[in-house]
Amino acid sequence: MNRDRLVNKAVTERKESRPIIGITFLDRNNFGLNELYRIYRGDKSCLDHLNDFLEKARQYKTISELISKHASHIKYKNADERSKEKIRQIKKEYDVDAEEIVHLHCDRGGTGVFVLHGFFLGNCFEIVWLDAKHDLH
Repeated sequence: MNRDRLVNKAVTERKESRPIIGITFLDRNNFGLNELYRIYRGDKSCLDHLNDFLEKARQYKTISELISKHASHIKYKNADERSKEKIRQIKKEYDVDAEEIVHLHCDRGGTGVFVLHGFFLGNCFEIVWLDAKHDLH
């Protein structure tokens, strides 16, 4: 079985399982772990928010449930040029068809300061930017 068929099979099989949170495409230079570390040194609460989100994500049965609990009620899609450029970059560098970047709040109800920007691949939410102080939008 060739690589593409294995990847497609894995994505298809994952659609039926619990949500996955990925950091494969996490931007190392902008709103990545270095930025989180810089913020964490002065405010440990941002790591608590991220840890709480990851714990909650493991409890949902589907990616749709995760989205409905953590998507902003005001604006879910990132329609800005920076987000569109990031999607183009990911497609060019990794040949991944991500339609758009969206954002989920770490707190339920689409509230809270810590926001995760990313895109969906099957039942996986791939985090691109860690926005601990909601500075991007």
